[in-house]
Amino acid sequence: MKEIWIPELISALFLLLFIFRPLIKGLWPLDGLNWFPLLALVITLGLFPAYGFRPECLPLLLYFAVLALLNLPSLHNDDFHDRGLGFILPAALLLVLAAAVALFFAPMDPTEKVTAPNIVMVRDERQNRNYTLRIFGPAEDTAESALAEPQQTPGRPLLLVIPPEAGGIRAVDTLCANLADRGFTVISYSRRGFDSLAPDKLSRMWQSFRNGTVSKKANDFGRALETGRMEDLNFLLPHIKRNSAALVPGADPETLIIAGFGAGGAAAVYLASSPAIMAQNRQLRGIVTVESGFWSSYSEEERIPRSIPATTNWFKKTGSAVQNWFANLRPLKMTGLGTVQRPVIPTLYLVSDRALEGVAQTQYAAAFDLLQKPGPAPAALIALKGAGPLDYTDYPVEYSLYSALFPGQGEKTGLRGQDFIENTTAVITGFAAAVLQAPDTLRQGATRADYHLLTRSWEDSPWNLRDLRGILNP
Repeated sequence: MKEIWIPELISALFLLLFIFRPLIKGLWPLDGLNWFPLLALVITLGLFPAYGFRPECLPLLLYFAVLALLNLPSLHNDDFHDRGLGFILPAALLLVLAAAVALFFAPMDPTEKVTAPNIVMVRDERQNRNYTLRIFGPAEDTAESALAEPQQTPGRPLLLVIPPEAGGIRAVDTLCANLADRGFTVISYSRRGFDSLAPDKLSRMWQSFRNGTVSKKANDFGRALETGRMEDLNFLLPHIKRNSAALVPGADPETLIIAGFGAGGAAAVYLASSPAIMAQNRQLRGIVTVESGFWSSYSEEERIPRSIPATTNWFKKTGSAVQNWFANLRPLKMTGLGTVQRPVIPTLYLVSDRALEGVAQTQYAAAFDLLQKPGPAPAALIALKGAGPLDYTDYPVEYSLYSALFPGQGEKTGLRGQDFIENTTAVITGFAAAVLQAPDTLRQGATRADYHLLTRSWEDSPWNLRDLRGILNP
């Protein structure tokens, strides 16, 4: 039984006793039942400081709040006999629906304890920015081991995980721990002030996700996120390499894979498309992008004002000027893909299976363009069957309601929760094994989900991603 079910069921029981009191004579003398709606509200409010923000409890919280407010007069004037079936049946039905959402989408009890990461604070003095690094790896990969004797065996590959904008580092903690168990030293990070979840920012993220290929305003916000992530990488990549002995003493600073969610994946691709930047970051061997929109790759329409010949009379000039003024008020739109920069190192594009159902012409158009047209390095695109846009994060386990609200196109074939994290771990590890030629330090694993795989490779390449299918299902 999930622990959070206990207070949820207790609060629901209080409301059931309150609602059905008029029909059960044995409950009539119990005047204290009038306080049960308020008591249920207090219990539900206590869930949030105890378990963190629980979106599946919001319908229950709203229902209890409304019922407690409506019941305030009854605290002094007990009129429960006046409540007939017109109140009892709808109230009971709403309670069942709200409780069902809270119970069904409750977080799963962890099957195993996730090792706590090593947390390091880093400051970018030039940009006046503060970063929090979360480093996952074996127990010996700590700062104290930096003074130990040099290791004779090859270091663990470094994996830099750029978290999604919605959820930040907390949305990938379990994934990072699983990747560390496969043989990586994993670093995820957050930047103070940038990775905030203010309601207005979440709203703009949603608009960018929904309309970033259509509306310039929505696209501009997506571009701003990508620019911010590029600035993060410009600072973090050299910082990690310079300070690797202290930060990640058990890792190989010359072997780095980036797994970037959303804007982070796009930013990594843009940086890896620059020969000058890659010359300074030769440790970067491959990139995994997860649900990246590549908003900076789209072109916006141009405003072409109506020309006003000098010989035009004042009346027509005024009319044309007014038309131009109104035309400038119209929001600009995006006209489609422009120049899509191509990375010079192997790249894997991990997308929802919604990309296979016609949506490829919208928010996934850039990813397909990067894959299908010739480029300087091999590339692959993988869509796990049934995976929605959020299913490559910890959300299927921690916030399954979000996963249900943003489903994939295909059936999940019985896979839930931890299975999606394991599948994502297997995909990233398999790609890294192909790029790094399967070092002994990586433990590969098979995916349990069906998947769609597209590759762009060639036989004489030092990397051959065509064998990725065999790596994912050994």
